[in-house]
Amino acid sequence: MRQLSDKTILITGAYTEQGQSLLDALVAYHPFCIVSIDSRGETWQGDSGSTPWYDNYYISLGDLDALISVFRLRRPAIVVHLAQDYSDNPIVAFEHNCRGTFNLLMAVEAVKETAEAVLLYKQNLIGSEATLQVAEATVAASQNIAKGFYFAYGLPVMTLGVDKVDNNTSQSIQAILGVLENGTGGMHYEMGSARDGIMPVWDSKVYDDTSVVNAPRPKGIGRVRIVNY
Repeated sequence: MRQLSDKTILITGAYTEQGQSLLDALVAYHPFCIVSIDSRGETWQGDSGSTPWYDNYYISLGDLDALISVFRLRRPAIVVHLAQDYSDNPIVAFEHNCRGTFNLLMAVEAVKETAEAVLLYKQNLIGSEATLQVAEATVAASQNIAKGFYFAYGLPVMTLGVDKVDNNTSQSIQAILGVLENGTGGMHYEMGSARDGIMPVWDSKVYDDTSVVNAPRPKGIGRVRIVNY
């Protein structure tokens, strides 16, 4: 089981609902430092008093040099990538979801000797049909970029997707924490709803509460699908 206490944890997209909730949840693990990266001038609304150190950097994911500088300064052991863009402008979505993910992972690679876990989280996609089409394509591409970094550089990258049905922030945070503690690099995890179970997107083994498995699975989740890259 991977320990989160006394670790430096870096999060992108902390201005989102999931980001704020994740920051609040992480305080209970007593990390050494929480580092937040976002480009919207937002910051954590919670109480960071019980965390030894909290840093918030207003950096665009398109600024590779700035990202590498932050990673070399803080050397995070745990990285959680929540930031996504739902723009129906293909260039904007590509620059954020694809190039942004690429730059983030390049920054991880620059300090990979300290990286224990890198998690890319795919939130529920919302918006118009045009927005969803662009978002789905660029977010899927970002997950393939993560696979490339796993194979090329050996980064401990994991991806987590959620069902579009019955999902809520509490379940999402539980899933994120479960994968961070128990997940293995090179694995894709998907959380299904309690009602509909697992989304049949890929051919894979399905594990439920009664299964005996020899693979990591997030705790506190009724059903999770585990797919090898």
